[in-house]
Amino acid sequence: MQEDVYQGDGLNLYAYCENNPVVYYDSSGYTTQAAQPTCPPTSNVANGNEENKYPERTPEAQAEAQKVIDARNEIVASGESTVSARAAAVFTHEDGTVSVGVSGSPNGRGGLVDFAETLQDTLNEDAGYDKYTVSGIVDKELYSQIEVPPQGGGCPRGVCAEPKAATAAHYNDSPITGMDVRYFDETSNPYPLINANSPNQMEFCNTCKSNEEVIMNYANNNQQ
Repeated sequence: MQEDVYQGDGLNLYAYCENNPVVYYDSSGYTTQAAQPTCPPTSNVANGNEENKYPERTPEAQAEAQKVIDARNEIVASGESTVSARAAAVFTHEDGTVSVGVSGSPNGRGGLVDFAETLQDTLNEDAGYDKYTVSGIVDKELYSQIEVPPQGGGCPRGVCAEPKAATAAHYNDSPITGMDVRYFDETSNPYPLINANSPNQMEFCNTCKSNEEVIMNYANNNQQ
């Protein structure tokens, strides 16, 4: 209905988005941009995390991570399991559920799968419903995409808790809202987080840092 305020994209100043408003949009009057799809791809992305970055360490995620660590320590102290993980990563979801990953063998060998099941049962019993999903393995599809950085400073492929938490989150349709990673105690944390709220909060190792998009793409269950 009005002339384009920018007179540099053609002789017809009344043409909107190259005469194709279905494919393009121009909210500013200066730049024609591809329109967003009307039907979003199947994904559990939330909080603007379309770029597949690690989500914020929200207070909720930090509290859930500490619950996992406390449950892990209770299991070890009780002797219920002789195998245990030394670190845990959690993703909180919009519906209140929590995806958990525990560090150790990528394929869960050495009793790690059984420990993960025990931890899951303990957490859900305390919650009173099936709130937590704990993974002691990394899905093969994700494992095959993880690369150890040549500069070193990272853990072996698939050993960290983060890709295991991503494996659990992959099967949760509810959007991810937060994340945290913690060590089992506060005195021997190998990757302490700077300015952390707790001494057992962990920074991402170089392997998890360099594979951030790969891990989060799988966690977000992107099928674009």
